[in-house]
Amino acid sequence: MSELQLPATGPRVNDWVLETPAYSLPTEPERNMVRLHMNENRYGPAPDCLTLDCKTGDDHSVFEYPYHRNRVLSERLEAFLGISQEHLTINHGSAALIQQIFHCSIKSGDLVRIASHSWAYYPTLVNLCGARVEFFALDEETDRFTFDEGGLISTRTRPQLIVLNTPHMPTGAIASKKLVRKLLEDHPQALVLLDEAYWGFVEKPSSEEFAELVLEFPNLIITRTFSKLFALAGERIGYGIGSPALIESLRKWEPLFGIHAASQRRAVRALDNVEYYSHLRSTIRKQTDRLASALDPDKFTLMKSGGNYVLVRCTGVDAALVEEHLKQSKLVVRACQHYGLPNFVRVTIGLSHEIDSLISIMKEL
Repeated sequence: MSELQLPATGPRVNDWVLETPAYSLPTEPERNMVRLHMNENRYGPAPDCLTLDCKTGDDHSVFEYPYHRNRVLSERLEAFLGISQEHLTINHGSAALIQQIFHCSIKSGDLVRIASHSWAYYPTLVNLCGARVEFFALDEETDRFTFDEGGLISTRTRPQLIVLNTPHMPTGAIASKKLVRKLLEDHPQALVLLDEAYWGFVEKPSSEEFAELVLEFPNLIITRTFSKLFALAGERIGYGIGSPALIESLRKWEPLFGIHAASQRRAVRALDNVEYYSHLRSTIRKQTDRLASALDPDKFTLMKSGGNYVLVRCTGVDAALVEEHLKQSKLVVRACQHYGLPNFVRVTIGLSHEIDSLISIMKEL
């Protein structure tokens, strides 16, 4: 296909948009493959979410525009989080929210700081905004990755936007509340985007919760999704937490009449099923431990992870060959060379029998 050529006069697209490669989704595997490459919640949502019918209790809600946008979900989130609705914005998944935040907060020439080995969508958005990116390092230790505090908090440059993904994807690194507070204090000029897509898988005390920091720091925005822990990826629901002034600006970019009413109701059902998701979190931890103990430590090291996935360091075995070997056995994992991690594969923690198959095949390598 030839490159798009725009006329010299008339409608114009910014050069940096034309020059930015489109973010490409992974190739969809065949239907009979086990998807351990997308960090989807293989256990599925609470049963209540699946029994929800399409009726909303009012036939008019089908053909009339909703005046109250995301009221149903906003009210439930307010109770769930203990944070008033003026601190909340809702959109079609956290990816749409992150896009919304980038477009609202940076312009051509601005500087954005991002962790190395991160989701490729972040630098894609930087480029689409005509901005510049600088990466701070993650430190690789024996059994985990950690954030390089000096690189993250450095005041050598003054970025307009700092993106911190915790738990970090794909490494699983977790930022402490102390680190986030230090970042916010040292960079009052920057908007700090805390991407907590995998927050629900982390077992931590309430004292380590980040959400309350938005009451103290107007330069913090937190994004979360119903796609991961709550297993509602197909519903496309995400929310942001921030100061009322920041949220008021971000709401100008919300879907005009809110997200789909049935999606909101499924999200509410998910929030009502705390025990189900608490048990699910525990199950994923147990399956992760089982995988770690079953693999040959001379060949594979499972890095500590706060998500529903693990990064596996391959020693003496080519990571790309591991990916291909598993694929031949109908298990799809993700080799991480495109993350700048050529010796690693990322594996979603799946169902018990899926982990059984994974262990059996990796023992052959």
